Amino acid sequence: LLSGIEDIDDLVASRKEDAAKLGVQLNSEDVKKFLDDAEEAARTGLSLDWDVISKVANLHYYKTYFEKDGAKEVQEERAFEWIQRALIQNPFHVDFTVKYADVLVMMDRYQEAVKILEDLDQTNEAPAYLKQWLGYFLLLVPNREDAAIKYSEEYHSRFPDDGDPLFNMACAYAQKYCSLKRRQGLVGEESTAGELERLRKSALDNLREALALEPDYAETVKAKWLLPGESFECLAKDDELLSLLNKK
Repeated sequence: LLSGIEDIDDLVASRKEDAAKLGVQLNSEDVKKFLDDAEEAARTGLSLDWDVISKVANLHYYKTYFEKDGAKEVQEERAFEWIQRALIQNPFHVDFTVKYADVLVMMDRYQEAVKILEDLDQTNEAPAYLKQWLGYFLLLVPNREDAAIKYSEEYHSRFPDDGDPLFNMACAYAQKYCSLKRRQGLVGEESTAGELERLRKSALDNLREALALEPDYAETVKAKWLLPGESFECLAKDDELLSLLNKK
């Protein structure tokens, strides 16, 4: 089920039948017993080999995507603990390094996650999708929009048919627009007018290109991205943006 999936969100969002099947399997009695036995062995100090640790770490990681509210937080802690165990045994394991960063993001520890992924990106073993993840995760770190744009541009140059980096660049430019808009009173309207228009245009141009690839995503943009605290909040009443979204 997980073959070829770089982000389990892809599976949950686009392959709902497979996602439902995976959710059932992850909560089966066999899986529960395997995880309980491993937890007990770890608690009592028994030595666990790589095969067991890696399987438990993966299972707990994937289970985080199927839990809600308080149960999700508990599951994130379990995944965090077991992925740490895996990385103690194999500190250069790329897949678990990426999963470790992803769990940190779930726990709102964005700067730590980004540092791990940026370090990994400097190695020869870095997977191509890492730049896409950085293009998104960096949007969650204050004042890192330029880096988000850089990674997204690099990923888009290799995978021009993927809309995700375009959506991420649109958000980055929109966030830069909002930041400058809030500072406008301090630096003066005349000095910022041209830059504001450039940022606004870049945000809308990237969003337009992304929606050309994934038109159905316009509904998500309208429902979530215009809300207070979201990337496009300062453009929520922009006529050109609303026209673009309502055409889809």
